[in-house]
Amino acid sequence: RKSPRVPYEAPLQLYPVDEDGGVFAPVAARGVDISPTGVCCQPDGQVGSRYVYVEFPRITPLAGLAVLVELLRRGGKPE
Repeated sequence: RKSPRVPYEAPLQLYPVDEDGGVFAPVAARGVDISPTGVCCQPDGQVGSRYVYVEFPRITPLAGLAVLVELLRRGGKPE
């Protein structure tokens, strides 16, 4: 990512989205860092989708909101 990253070591919820726009049960994840152009996290299980909604449950003003993101890399250690 070209934008500066900010550590974000807090729980996240990833909601997988299928090709038809269906949203599936959340997968818990642990945040690593965030920036204006991306989120790095470590899911607790298989996501099984190219797109997910990311929810930041610890950020109270964003309660009930999520950001749609495309998963670009899976597995391995964060940069």
